[in-house]
Amino acid sequence: MANVRKTQILLESEEYDHLKEISVRRGVSVAELIRTAVREKYLPSVHSRLEAADAICRLSIPLGDWDAIEDEIAKAHEP
Repeated sequence: MANVRKTQILLESEEYDHLKEISVRRGVSVAELIRTAVREKYLPSVHSRLEAADAICRLSIPLGDWDAIEDEIAKAHEP
């Protein structure tokens, strides 16, 4: 691991025990389990964002007439 930082967290005994059980089943350390959770929760990858964008583009949503949509947008922004 290049350019890493050390951090420390405090867990309740039950939380740690639960994470330890999961880490043993998966064959990884508790630290790796936590790093993976942080990456998945707070650091979404470019790949997952592209998948989300592709899913949105595949949606079949009827939009209607562009002039009517423009009028609706303009009315929504009127004072």
